[in-house]
Amino acid sequence: MAERALFLPHLSKLSEMPQIDPSLNKILRHRSSSRKKSRSISLVLGCLLIIVLFFFFISNILKGFSLKPDFLIPFIFNTGELKEDNGRTNFLILGTGGAQHEGPNLTDTIMFVSFNKKNGQATLLSLPRDIWVEKLKQKINSAYAIGQADDGNGLELVKEIVGEITGLPVHYGVVIDFSVFKEIIDIVGGIDVVVDKTFDDFKYPLENGEYEAATESGEIYKHLRFEKGLTHMDGETALEYSRSRNSEDPAEGSDFARSKRQQKVLLALKNKLLSKKIITDIPKLQSAYKTIIQNIDTDIRQKNLPALSRLALSFKEEKVKTVVLDEGTEEKPGFLENPPVEKYGAWVLSPRGGSWQKFQEYLKRELEKL
Repeated sequence: MAERALFLPHLSKLSEMPQIDPSLNKILRHRSSSRKKSRSISLVLGCLLIIVLFFFFISNILKGFSLKPDFLIPFIFNTGELKEDNGRTNFLILGTGGAQHEGPNLTDTIMFVSFNKKNGQATLLSLPRDIWVEKLKQKINSAYAIGQADDGNGLELVKEIVGEITGLPVHYGVVIDFSVFKEIIDIVGGIDVVVDKTFDDFKYPLENGEYEAATESGEIYKHLRFEKGLTHMDGETALEYSRSRNSEDPAEGSDFARSKRQQKVLLALKNKLLSKKIITDIPKLQSAYKTIIQNIDTDIRQKNLPALSRLALSFKEEKVKTVVLDEGTEEKPGFLENPPVEKYGAWVLSPRGGSWQKFQEYLKRELEKL
């Protein structure tokens, strides 16, 4: 039987390459290595793994593969393996903004995940999107778009670049258009989310020419308000809830608060997908499957599914460690620095001292601790 890709890539190429944002005010900070941040990221990762696996199972059911011996035998007899080096399998998860954005293939979420198959530990590394890639003369968040526009191998290009940064091989990659969750939520009839605290966001940016309030600079915003308590959300509302980041309330206007809301949405979607009402509704499953295959690009293959399933099912939040890649502080400098704007014509991040070697040595030590 011919090897079958897990999902078929249908992501469009860019007609024009994205320009570097010259704004000096767009500064990414990734300074929190606290347990709360680690749990937030790990829970999001766990939900993503489950949702991806769910849709692969559905694809096999809808295509009639689920009862064939060549699909069932690896699960029954625990066969099938993932690529690995020194007992570790490394993944790259990329998140794009989707077709509604000017740069649909820009990856503002770049996450490297290393699983220790011997003890079930996972190490997560979020890479800032503003890292400068010298060979591309662009930021790292443009790499996937460049590869797609060039030869359709954007995922391989980003895997190569992340491998050069970490000094480790990237075995598998997944590119997810996060805006697709809006469509899937509508297909399954919405989700129920508990809003922890009432809050307003008066500066939620709008797209497609819609507006409710505009500033003198021409920026267009929409006023969002979420009331405390159980809230039934359609896709649009869930997307706004998970993306809001400009509340004047410090408890809701931070990146951490947004991450926490995103995990709530993913958990609610996972629970809805696995509910009896949805799992037995073939038309909705077919519609959701059609949507997902148009918005996920991956090099994971069907033969990898048994081992990947075991990995996902053994995923435990308490076995996750986060490694931080940032500028650090004056007292404790990190592995990144912000070179003068004149050097690259934009605000970017580069390895401190011009080399990734020290970070690679640090990452290797951290992995060896687990």
